Order: sequence, then C-alpha cells, then structure tokens
Amino acid sequence: MDISEQYLQVIHRQNLVGEAVAKKYDLFCLAQNRLAELYRTDPIISNILKSVENMSQAECSKYLRSSKNDMKSSHRYEESIKLNDELTKAQIDYYETLFSYIKMIDNDRKELFSPYYLKRLDELADAGYLLYYLQTPDLAYEWLINSDWENIIVNSFEIHIDLIFSEMLATGLVSNNKLEMMKTEALRNSIKLFKDKMYDPCARELFNLIENDYSNTDNYVKKNRRKMAEKTESIRKKVGLLNYEYFINAFGKIASFYKLITVNTDDWDKKEINRNALSHGNYDRITTKNDCVKLFMMYISFKEISYYVQRIDDLFEHLRIISSLFPKK
Repeated sequence: MDISEQYLQVIHRQNLVGEAVAKKYDLFCLAQNRLAELYRTDPIISNILKSVENMSQAECSKYLRSSKNDMKSSHRYEESIKLNDELTKAQIDYYETLFSYIKMIDNDRKELFSPYYLKRLDELADAGYLLYYLQTPDLAYEWLINSDWENIIVNSFEIHIDLIFSEMLATGLVSNNKLEMMKTEALRNSIKLFKDKMYDPCARELFNLIENDYSNTDNYVKKNRRKMAEKTESIRKKVGLLNYEYFINAFGKIASFYKLITVNTDDWDKKEINRNALSHGNYDRITTKNDCVKLFMMYISFKEISYYVQRIDDLFEHLRIISSLFPKK
C-alpha cells in the first residue's frame, strides 16, 4: 500500500470516530440540560443545591446527608434520580468513546511516527515549535530537516491556521458555558489579529488562553494562588495517569518552553518572547510572527493534553456529587 494512501485511510477512520465522539457529546449535553432544567424549576432541590455551592467537599457531604429527607419531599425526587442515572450513563458513554478515540490516535502515532520523526519533533520543540498536536505526519520529515525548516513550518501554519483550529472552533470540545464561549471568542480574535499582522495583541491573547488552561488543568482550590512550578508538577502527575507516553513526553517539552517564556524579566535573555515583559509594556523586543506561531502551537498542543485531563476531573467530580445527592437505596 502506498504510504499516502495509508495516511488517507487513517485520517478517514479518525474522522469517523471523531464524529461518533461528537454525537456522544451531544447526547451527554442533552441529558445535562434536562437535569439542569429540573434543578432550576424544582424549588426544593434548587434551594438545596444553592446552599452547597460554596461549601467544601466535607461540608457539602454532611449537609446533603442531613437534607436527605427534605429532598425526598419533592414530588420530582424520583424523576431526578432517573435523570441523574441517564446523565451518568450518557457521560460515561461519552468518556468511553472519547478515550477510545485518543487511544486510537495514540496507536496511530506509534505506527506512523518513525523514531526519526519523533526525534525531530523533540528537537523542534526545544526551539519552541511544539508540533505535538499532529495526529498524522502532516508535515513531511523532509521538510522538518530542510535547511529552511523554520520558514517552512511557519508558512505552513500560517496557510493552514483556519484548518488547524477548525474542529476546536466548530464543535467546541468543551462545554458551552459562558467562560468557554468567551475563550472560544478570544481564540477567534487571536487568529484575526495574527492574520492582520498585529502580533503584540495576538500574543497577549494567546498568553491569557494558555495561562487559563494551565490553571484549569491544575484544578487546585481556586482561591489559593499557586506558583508555576507547583502547577506544573500537579499537571505532570495527571498526565502520567493518562499513561500515554506521547503525552508525557509532549507535556515535558511544553512545560520546559512555557517556563522559558514566563521567567522573571530580570532573567530574560530576549531570545524568546516573555509574558511579563509583554504584559507590562516592555518594548525591548518586538513580537514577531514566529513568536505567535510558537504560542499557537503551544496552545493547541497543550489543549489536546489538558482536555483529556480535565474530562477525567469532570467525570470524578460528577460521580462524587451524584453519590452525595442521590445515594443508592
């Protein structure tokens, strides 16, 4: 079989399974919305849920146990149990399909990414070009070792930027709450700024998106600020739990470059862009197109990893809440 034909078959299969994931996600959202509507319209359950919004896990569990009889007094209590069961099933079905999908992509990478290709990806990552979002060898190995490799990569990314982010912007891999809609709009804005060659504001927008995802993936208690090293170690442990060697290696490279571009300005050597200098109006270094491409690549490479980590957190949190709210008889 011709190698290009093999790639096309892999891409076709990945697209089909990706569509199945999207359908499972739609069913999950539908079940979520039905339950949310019940919570909103049932005064007894709604009041109880409002009471636990700002409680710790221990306080929440204690309060819900003491409120068990109050919840049962709602004439829709049995219906809420049924809807919770449906939501949990839809959520688990979605996550099973999702993680089968990423496992399939992981296996595809093992088959299609040669040791030479992987080695070159790591070398480019050390230079700030994080290509770990690739699902198949979208860039030919010959391009990556060409003497003009940097221009080839940047120009290819610039030409295909809409395609690269099309799935993220079209389907919204994360829930459609207000925050995620704002982040999606920020991504659209950063792409527009990039196309308009407004690299300073583009880079600021991308730094904000990356930092938000970094903090969300850490998922520590929101009111407590954490140092970058603490967040990185927390995420590293979570990525390790995914047990995908590709992701473990990719996050190591992402974390290393992220540390480099967020160092205190006193330690900044001006070879790479710096978040603090950019945020505080330091004009010692002009932001370039290449800087923005590197940030885009970091964002989408980290986004792929962080998405799966955050979905595991979401699943465990949902199951914890359900077990507290609706204990089995």
